[in-house]
Amino acid sequence: MSISKFANLAVLAGFDHVTKEADHILASVRSAMGVNTVVENYPNLNMHETEPPVKDIWEYEIPAEADYNLSYPLLLDGHNDSIKLSQCYKISDVKHEKFRYFRFDPKLLECLEDASSDSSQCIKIIPGSGYRVRSQNNRNIEIRHPEERWRFSVGMTVELGKDMNLEQLEKLGLTVIRSCIQNLIHRRLILGIGAHPDRLYVDIRESTATEQFVKVWNAGSPSLYKYLRDIETGFKNGGLMFEDFNLLIIYKFTSL
Repeated sequence: MSISKFANLAVLAGFDHVTKEADHILASVRSAMGVNTVVENYPNLNMHETEPPVKDIWEYEIPAEADYNLSYPLLLDGHNDSIKLSQCYKISDVKHEKFRYFRFDPKLLECLEDASSDSSQCIKIIPGSGYRVRSQNNRNIEIRHPEERWRFSVGMTVELGKDMNLEQLEKLGLTVIRSCIQNLIHRRLILGIGAHPDRLYVDIRESTATEQFVKVWNAGSPSLYKYLRDIETGFKNGGLMFEDFNLLIIYKFTSL
């Protein structure tokens, strides 16, 4: 058996830290107390919470902008990033190749899987747009839309639709909204969507008194924003969504 395969098996067995050496591996687990062991549950496997090396702690901290009263995805060891978290997505799809550890919300993964199933193909995540460590996320942060500045660092964001045109982005946005909202609202979560000329920014966030389904903002594409905003308005007004011959139709129920 190769050292790489042996290391992969150790990760699957639940070891928190696995390091490959020339002719052996070093495997260890963090301190835990029976049922108090904390894990993140993905469709294909469960992963134990871990801690990064002391010298890198700053990179993986929850950003100051986050609400510390809420819970966020656990920090996980992505040593073997070829492991599949779900049918469509591997660890490498949601973390940067240069960094070992990552966070990624299982509820966002579930949303992407549902949307992929509804579109009959795996929706590709734009490389580098999943989890970002702090130094990565701080790059050009001042020129990004205010709604898109910190959720990358807690693993609750992706960007989708690379190289798609306006019509394709509209269809993708509709698919994501239609596929994800039902499961999210039961958990008091909503979708956040930024309308860019060349992509969609998608995150999940806590609902509020005024935002209970989806929140859309214009990030440089007024036409895409208007299309998605109409969907948002339809949900707020209590309607049902249909798409027929590229025409978005929102039916609103009225009292008799």
